[in-house]
Amino acid sequence: MYEEVYFNADATIYTTLVLPNNEQSILIGLSSITRSAIRKSNNGGETWKPVLDGYNILTLQNGLANSGRVYASGQNDNKKLFVAMSEDYGETWETLEFEGSPEELFTKELIVTEIDGKETLFFGTNKGVYSLTFVERTF
Repeated sequence: MYEEVYFNADATIYTTLVLPNNEQSILIGLSSITRSAIRKSNNGGETWKPVLDGYNILTLQNGLANSGRVYASGQNDNKKLFVAMSEDYGETWETLEFEGSPEELFTKELIVTEIDGKETLFFGTNKGVYSLTFVERTF
């Protein structure tokens, strides 16, 4: 059984993510002409609230180090490589923009893996693959 969730006829949902130990907690990344955001539901999609605005979110991934960690990326207004990070499954966000990244860049795919005991992100973009490794601080 499925149910259609309606936000805005102009919105496109690009990515969906479920909290690994709670299928009632869902994040979606969407983009529209008037509003781009991440929205969150804590009740399996019955109600939604915006938790991050101003970014075209094309990919969401769960972190490995803790179940509340989530990463988001896509395209920002500056058209630079960025990642939005949350430790509380989308309630609050911190955003990191990569200085010196090429112009007109956007992330199409994001992979989270562990390399040498450190959480590492790989960004598949329209201009190549980039990586970010968290050395000590986990944002």
